[in-house]
Amino acid sequence: MLIDSLVQPLVSNLVTSFTGGESFFEFTVKTDNTGTSNNDQFTMPLVSDGTYNFNIDWGDNTSNHITAYNQAEVTHTFAGGAGTYTVKVYGTLKGWRFNNGADKAKMLDISQWGIFNFGNNNSVFFGCTNLTISASDALDMSGAKDSNTWFRFFRNCSALTTVPNMTTIFNGVAGVTNTVEMFYRCSNYNQDNNGFDMSSVTTSLAMYLSTTAYDQNFAGWDITSMTNLNIFMNNTSISTANYDATLVAWEAQSVLDNVSPNFGSSTYTSAGAGGTAHAALIADHSWTFADGGGV
Repeated sequence: MLIDSLVQPLVSNLVTSFTGGESFFEFTVKTDNTGTSNNDQFTMPLVSDGTYNFNIDWGDNTSNHITAYNQAEVTHTFAGGAGTYTVKVYGTLKGWRFNNGADKAKMLDISQWGIFNFGNNNSVFFGCTNLTISASDALDMSGAKDSNTWFRFFRNCSALTTVPNMTTIFNGVAGVTNTVEMFYRCSNYNQDNNGFDMSSVTTSLAMYLSTTAYDQNFAGWDITSMTNLNIFMNNTSISTANYDATLVAWEAQSVLDNVSPNFGSSTYTSAGAGGTAHAALIADHSWTFADGGGV
């Protein structure tokens, strides 16, 4: 329409003048998915201790300038009614947390991280059942210095299959001790996470619980600080070859005693290196396994 062709350049110019042409955070929402806002709305999951000074192009020829987490414009009514919209955020956005609430199911694809910074929060995308990530850039981790950053970070993100640059993103936080429920019930997630720096992690309880598509090994992990692997992969299993590789690599490390790893129904090769490593971890370190046994 003629009106659209006239208005959109004005919105673009406003955004450019506000940001000076800086990078932007880009994501897609589907307003008529279930949420706390109306079926033609989306509410940004901003937090009270965040830092905000951004311009947002809602993808419907309207924009707002946001400086506070509870500003009325944080909830937007789309001019085109219920539908799917691509949203762009320019400026400073530091603080974001769904925590299994708000408009979690309306969040679809993240196509560019850009200026997005979730601040020092956990449970950031917890409950975003329709979330996928196609962004080719890496998430800015400069505000995430808490040892519990990854707690429930992607829990229940059942549409998620991979996260581009996930190893770079994970390793962007130093001194992580807690990866509890990080990919819990991410039923379609199946990405090699061997590059994760796990050297300071003590607790990985339920990290991949019910991540039913997952079939990778963890041979690259440094687990020398690990004390808790309870229900780590409950309701999940990896192939015998992957489980064997994990056991062999872990047994070769100076692991702590009395750890109780849960590998769901995964099986190891009884008469092979996996079986030898499994037995050694029990005999030498008093490990107690929950798994599918030897084959």
